[in-house]
Amino acid sequence: MLTGILTATFHTLSRHKLDTLINLIGFAPGIAVFLTIMLVVRYEESYDSYIIHASGLLPIDELLSPAGLTSLAIPRPRAVKSGKSGNRAL
Repeated sequence: MLTGILTATFHTLSRHKLDTLINLIGFAPGIAVFLTIMLVVRYEESYDSYIIHASGLLPIDELLSPAGLTSLAIPRPRAVKSGKSGNRAL
């Protein structure tokens, strides 16, 4: 049964070579882009997985002056609004 299906598939693909080529040219980059995006998302989501209580930490951004002489550390607005506290001990 499987050999019959494979034979029919090969026969159809050999008869429609241009359609097969167009489908493969579109399908291969689509799969490659999808896998690349999934790898980037997995990397970005796991950047702080080694910290035990990472969800309770307050993210801090640092603002530098143009001269680079002074800096100001401020919490991110979304973290402040959600009530996360950065004072918790690890």
